[in-house]
Amino acid sequence: MGAHLLLAAGLTACGAGTAPAPTGTWTHEDGRPAAQVQSHPGEEHCGWDEAVILTSPREPRSYVRDPEGVVAGGRYAEAFDPDAVLPADAVDTGLRLDGVQLWLGPGGEPAYLRDPDGGVEAWPATEEPLGCD
Repeated sequence: MGAHLLLAAGLTACGAGTAPAPTGTWTHEDGRPAAQVQSHPGEEHCGWDEAVILTSPREPRSYVRDPEGVVAGGRYAEAFDPDAVLPADAVDTGLRLDGVQLWLGPGGEPAYLRDPDGGVEAWPATEEPLGCD
């Protein structure tokens, strides 16, 4: 599943708000580009440009980094956690960008982003596909 993720990222931070969010093309651990994994700002016309949305073309759910609560309305069960602890049963997807590692929790959620300094954020999964009018 990790090779099929798409990361939407605004100019935000990972791990306690210290490192810039990754933008560009993610790579596998060996440096090969993960062609379907890109980073870009959130949809401004939705008012979600402060949020970071991680989606997988293989699944309808998304993962949300939303410290300001701009993607509200009960769309996800848990809150974004900027100071998470990476659990022992999390799975490393092998994807990297600017030193940030992408991990998934048991059952595929939440998504964990671990920055080069060891800071970890937990991005909750949405209950349904995201979209706005």
